[in-house]
Amino acid sequence: MGRSRAAAYGVLIVAGALTSFVAESFVCRWLAPRSVSLGPVFLTAFAYVFAAVLSGIAGTCIFWTRSRTDPSLSLRLFVLTSAAGWVWVPSVLLLSRQDSIGAVFAGTMAAAVMATGLRKVVISDTGTHRHTSLGWKPKERELFAQSLYAPPRERHALLISVCIYGGFFALRGHQIFAASILLAFCTFLLAWKLTFVSEPASAITEGKSRAALRLVRVGLAAVLSTFAVVLLGLQHRIHSSATDIAFARGRGSSVSRAPLQKRRAEHSTSGLAGYESIILWPALEKKRVVAPSPSRTSLQGLRMSTKPRVIPFQGAYWYFRPRGKGPGSRTHVAHGNPLTLDIRSSDFVPLVMEAHQDLGAAIPLACCREIQVTIENNDNLPGAIALGVLLTDSTSLGKPTLYLGQQPVISAEPSHFSFKSSPALEVLQFAIPHHPGIHAFDEITVIVFPDSERARTGAKIAITQFALLPP
Repeated sequence: MGRSRAAAYGVLIVAGALTSFVAESFVCRWLAPRSVSLGPVFLTAFAYVFAAVLSGIAGTCIFWTRSRTDPSLSLRLFVLTSAAGWVWVPSVLLLSRQDSIGAVFAGTMAAAVMATGLRKVVISDTGTHRHTSLGWKPKERELFAQSLYAPPRERHALLISVCIYGGFFALRGHQIFAASILLAFCTFLLAWKLTFVSEPASAITEGKSRAALRLVRVGLAAVLSTFAVVLLGLQHRIHSSATDIAFARGRGSSVSRAPLQKRRAEHSTSGLAGYESIILWPALEKKRVVAPSPSRTSLQGLRMSTKPRVIPFQGAYWYFRPRGKGPGSRTHVAHGNPLTLDIRSSDFVPLVMEAHQDLGAAIPLACCREIQVTIENNDNLPGAIALGVLLTDSTSLGKPTLYLGQQPVISAEPSHFSFKSSPALEVLQFAIPHHPGIHAFDEITVIVFPDSERARTGAKIAITQFALLPP
């Protein structure tokens, strides 16, 4: 294959893949699913895959007439073969937005499928065959001339090495999408070089029906994969990722570090997409008497007390993406009331909301049998909401935690939902287990679990106080 023709095919491959990625990034935002019903989610997944194929066809057709130097290869055959890779674009994009390593596997698989098919089609277009893509065959020369023969240099090797190093470097920096693209490109080159072509050119060129059948099989697998990604992204991540986040991060970024984050990232944003994460502190009000934080002596005296101990909430609310580490370095710190502010995700990714209270001193768990959380609910969006409570002992090695489960917000239940002109006051009860895994706690985290239909909008719920009931 000549260099000019190889460059032409390269332009076609890149144009189709790039158009598919760009168009799909907009489609995934416009057609974000609103519920976890199987029917709508499956139709959404099918629309994602169909849009990726259509946009890839459009990009290929635009460059086809300008890039082709020989009309011997059919546009239909080229598109059918390339579409076997385009159908995986939605899975790669959705998984990368969820910071899942699965995006890398989906991208490399798509690149391998696309490269093996295109290799046979493009080689058949040249009318020549390669018996091996790794070896080289020197020309006939005179005696002793072959010892001076220098094999041709393979530029692909350097490019593959750079992509491998760049891909793993991006993985280390948690840049999943960049890593997926680099490693997919590396896989494409490897599959291209290692694919053997042993069929006659006429048999390959006439294989449009086989290419279409192959596309149907691969496309069905891609639709099912996209369906699973969308469904799990809505259901599993919304209802359990916040709890996993609280356990997994080991409370390394405690509320006590929030002032440092405030000084470091007060004016930081993340461009057109809004803020990367938000830490919301209570509004500063003049002439307001603030209850002092409980002292170590008063907290330890709870063991002998017979009255409930009330702790007003004075902490911060965290809004961030489910990445497992809480607010990042580019956090916007503000003051306000969650009952009146509209905070929402700017794209498909759900929004995690947590309320953090630092007690200042450790409280022994033996002093209480139940924790009551008083809240105000001013949310008028339909959809159930549940709250979970996580206790953390940051003074012990490893910062162990104890999850008390979750309780529904009754005023947000469909059977009790009504438009609220003023916040509804509600008390949620969380029992302490008889054999807890920790002995004391000095941090309380309230995790908000919204319904999937409203997972991208922060709940207008405020924590008023905690009540520790003695045994």
